[in-house]
Amino acid sequence: MAAHLPDDRADFDILRVEDAAALDRLLERLAGQAVLTLDTEFAADRSYVPRLCLIQVAGDGVAACIDPLAGFDLAPLWDRLADPAVLKVLHAGDNDLPLLGGPEHEVLPGPVFDTQIAAGLCGLGWPIGYGDLVRELTGVKLDKSMQRTDWAARPLPQDAVLYAVRDVTHLRAVYRQLADRLAERGRGGWIEEEGRALVDPARYRRDPQDAWLRVRGCERLEGGSRAVLRELAAWREQTARSTNRPRRWVVPDEVLVGAAQRLPQSEGELRAIRGFETRRHGTHVAPVLAIVKAARRLPEAKWPAAGGKARDSQERSAMEVLQGLVHGIAAKHDIDPGLAAENAELLTALRGDRSGRVFTGWRGELFGAALRDVLDRGRALRVGRDGVRIE
Repeated sequence: MAAHLPDDRADFDILRVEDAAALDRLLERLAGQAVLTLDTEFAADRSYVPRLCLIQVAGDGVAACIDPLAGFDLAPLWDRLADPAVLKVLHAGDNDLPLLGGPEHEVLPGPVFDTQIAAGLCGLGWPIGYGDLVRELTGVKLDKSMQRTDWAARPLPQDAVLYAVRDVTHLRAVYRQLADRLAERGRGGWIEEEGRALVDPARYRRDPQDAWLRVRGCERLEGGSRAVLRELAAWREQTARSTNRPRRWVVPDEVLVGAAQRLPQSEGELRAIRGFETRRHGTHVAPVLAIVKAARRLPEAKWPAAGGKARDSQERSAMEVLQGLVHGIAAKHDIDPGLAAENAELLTALRGDRSGRVFTGWRGELFGAALRDVLDRGRALRVGRDGVRIE
């Protein structure tokens, strides 16, 4: 069925798509359109892999909410979205792109245009939220009253569907303004470069050995404790993936960090760690204790380096120099420095790796030579009224 929903925006017919016939009619309306705006709603609280609950799409004159839980074949939609002649526009698309690839792709094929990244390239801040960006560019204040909607619940009320679809109707106006601003600045190639990076499947493949860097509290650990946390986090990642359960259901972050700090040797010592729930986590006592026992024996040469944290005062001082350089150049070009280079990238460069993204593409053009002057040639920075200079 395709149900028309009331809307105060006259530019779009708003549709609710819940069967194959309605999808066919929607795709007929979208045929030949070169730009589609997209968004998704998903549930990630009960599984490792997010459950796709709603797909919002808009073209000129029509917008729709497509229900992937209704049980009809979405293959025609996946085919349309995979079309290289169609530009797909999203905001903060990292979470959406793996869900929109369909069964044939790990991630939605390009080309894509991310309005959050585009805003950063236009000096509007990074990372800017969707509501703030819409208000900045259109003057519209979005309704946020249904942010906590259970998108997996059925039936979805019509006001929830209308709330969701407006994310893609307003996105069209946002896209047009940002595309114009980028063109005026000669940065169209920059956003295309960012789009290619977004649809690279390697971006979404996470090495379990790096999972410890995403554990809350990992920055508090030193030396051998980091090695224990790394092994525990890798085990949890693999277990959560194989059972399709949330990581916190396997073992929560605070238990992993507590185990890395206290190195429990018995079931009683593990159960005494704050956050450990016997009912939920009791089946994992044996593997956790075994991992702790093995990891604490690792030689120092196999301990992981402190993730994105400087090791000592010398590294901290050097990082301040690099950060000042990046901030100075970014300000000159009206780009948010956080989009230009993250601290972890600068630290990696400081430790000798020049293969990072800050040395390639548009970032390399703006920052690469200056960073090499400081890192490889030992040239100094001077901060003055006219900005940062290399001497």
